[in-house]
Amino acid sequence: MVKFVLIKKNISPKVSIGLPVFNSELTVRKTIESLLSQSFADFELIISDNASTDCTQEICKEYANSDSRIKYIRQTKNLGLFENFKVVLDEACGEFFMWSAADDIRSSCFIEKNFQFLSQHPEYVASTSKNYFEGEELKVESHIKFSIEGTLNERLITFLTNCLYSHGIFYSLIRTPYLKSCDFIGKIIFAGDWLVNVHLLAIGPIKRINEGYMMSGRNGISNSVSPYKLFQNHFIEYIFPLYLFSKYFIRLGVNNDELSLVEKITLLFILIRLNLLFAFSDSISKLRNTL
Repeated sequence: MVKFVLIKKNISPKVSIGLPVFNSELTVRKTIESLLSQSFADFELIISDNASTDCTQEICKEYANSDSRIKYIRQTKNLGLFENFKVVLDEACGEFFMWSAADDIRSSCFIEKNFQFLSQHPEYVASTSKNYFEGEELKVESHIKFSIEGTLNERLITFLTNCLYSHGIFYSLIRTPYLKSCDFIGKIIFAGDWLVNVHLLAIGPIKRINEGYMMSGRNGISNSVSPYKLFQNHFIEYIFPLYLFSKYFIRLGVNNDELSLVEKITLLFILIRLNLLFAFSDSISKLRNTL
């Protein structure tokens, strides 16, 4: 499967960063620079190049040859977006893990401050900073700052009512064993990133600290007009676009014995409403204004 692997050893890094890339020559250099400029230096950076056909390979190899913390892997064929995210997680050996998209930019203190929080609060499964999209640096009202804390029921309701703004939660600094226990990472599921969040929230709370930031590029799937339509393979998904997400959500959350019957019914109603909103909306922006 792997055509080329350039490995530089780092003994027992505390943090593993997974960077899946494909034809990212326009943005990946800034992203790598952002990661290598972190004030927290005890990390490994795992790059999985999904058979890029542009200059992504040359850029990544350039950095891998100059920094011993970088492992560069090039796939012989495109594995698909979801499987490539799984590849970098499978390669991780750090106590903590975070994904980075190829157009993400993080403040230099991002890892350090979130690592400090998780080290001091073992009950939290993940921690992140505020996030916003490129071009919104000065639009403070557009900065996403919510944590997901409280009881299991409170965490799940907070997530469902803010899921369209949960992009940054997926890119948190996360305790690696909890991520590796997910059995659906790598599967082609619409809102698969949401499922990762729900999996983590079923274990514990996720913090959003006041320090640092993550800026996301605008070319991801979630910013396309109707991203869920790319995943509609069965008739039921035209009525319930979040059908597969809902199945996993019920397994991970609703069926949890921590919840009362009333709490379970409430979550199911919210889940049904979310599916219907997706079914009758033709854009994510309209959905965000509805929720």
